[in-house]
Amino acid sequence: MKKSLQLIFLLLSFCVLWLDCEKDTAPLLSRQPELRLTAEDVTCTEVWLRVQAGNLLGWDVLKVSRDDSVIYTGRPGPLDTLLYDTGLLPSRQYSYRAS
Repeated sequence: MKKSLQLIFLLLSFCVLWLDCEKDTAPLLSRQPELRLTAEDVTCTEVWLRVQAGNLLGWDVLKVSRDDSVIYTGRPGPLDTLLYDTGLLPSRQYSYRAS
């Protein structure tokens, strides 16, 4: 009987401690990724894009889009990367975005 009471007391103590624990809901890191996308050179059918990234972590994914199409997806490499996009149509404007 004494061991049963001790076991019940132990289980109740554990439940009270477990229910009383608060979970930290604060974000792990308060950071803002820094991305900069510039056109280095442009011809009528090609463009060289320089992507400069800062404050990125190893698990971040870099995505570069042309209009509605994704042209590059990958892990951030060096802080300064040069991308080459080809097969563009002459006399047409394109919009690029890095995220």
